[in-house]
Amino acid sequence: MKVEEPIIAYGMPASVRPTVLLGLIGKFQFPSNYLQFLKDNTGATDETLAYCLNVNVKTYRGYRREDANLRPDIKEQLIILVAMVRHGLDVFGSPRSLSKWLHADNFMLGSKPMNLLNTNSGVRLVDDRLTGMEYGDNA
Repeated sequence: MKVEEPIIAYGMPASVRPTVLLGLIGKFQFPSNYLQFLKDNTGATDETLAYCLNVNVKTYRGYRREDANLRPDIKEQLIILVAMVRHGLDVFGSPRSLSKWLHADNFMLGSKPMNLLNTNSGVRLVDDRLTGMEYGDNA
């Protein structure tokens, strides 16, 4: 398994390759750091982030504790969300621009990107749209 520099520097994944993802799930710590990163960079509310993780708001708020014990599927979803947001920051250059795009209707996706982030497939679709934009596709 290849270790990537951004994982070491920021403690947040830069990609979601299966081998990296499985390693991160096993070593996962500090969900509150990941949750705060998502909140700071997407403009999402607690309710929206709870939706993205498929949990109720009370459970989501419990995840902000340092000793929170997350199920593996929640860890996986949180990790891929962080990787997608990091990709979005690379594409847009600022949290404000990324947030604006995530919360706006998107013709290419048929929905607001934020509405698709509650499944791995939805996150992948949004991430693929970001990759397309890097190569000149319309937003």
